[in-house]
Amino acid sequence: MTPPSVPPLPRQLARTRRFSLGTPTRLSLTADGSTVLFLRGRDGTDPQACLWARDLA
Repeated sequence: MTPPSVPPLPRQLARTRRFSLGTPTRLSLTADGSTVLFLRGRDGTDPQACLWARDLA
């Protein structure tokens, strides 16, 4: 069994913008407080921010 391939650290830092991609930003609660809305990429390497919603109930 071979270990999974891990890119060198400089490449990971560049692809993830120093591990900041995929981190939720711009958190906001809905008026009734039941859902939090936030922006984040689809994964840790996607620079395109998407709107996400998380139910708190």
